[in-house]
Amino acid sequence: MLKKYIFIIIFLFLKIHVSANEINIVSDRLEIDDNANESIFIGNVYAEEDTFKIWSGKMVVKFNKNRDQIDEIESFEDVKIDHNDMTTNSDHALYLPSSQILKLKGNVHVTQGRNKIKCEELILDIKNSTSIIKGNSENRLEATIISEE
Repeated sequence: MLKKYIFIIIFLFLKIHVSANEINIVSDRLEIDDNANESIFIGNVYAEEDTFKIWSGKMVVKFNKNRDQIDEIESFEDVKIDHNDMTTNSDHALYLPSSQILKLKGNVHVTQGRNKIKCEELILDIKNSTSIIKGNSENRLEATIISEE
């Protein structure tokens, strides 16, 4: 049983495969839940892959039942994501690698160039280049769009 945990820890620290890409994760602590097929990174979490950089207080990586593919990456506490020329900040983020969907919730701020969006929820479909941006009754959507002439 101990060998199994050592293998998982080494695997996670070296490289975690997300589809065809790799993601490297650094944190203060790592907790592994075999029953739930998840790894929980806690404290000063930083994750990086080809097109994303993610900072957060906590990150939960959930694997499929064979543990050979990541089903989702969920981040909590002061989440910051850099993707290409876009930077987002939020309270919570959920990334679904198989569908390339990124969902941000809570105090969402998006900056892309000089354009800015402030909202409560953002659903970004990376594969299809579409976004759904929502406010709520207390915090309405606010956008600043600068046209480049």
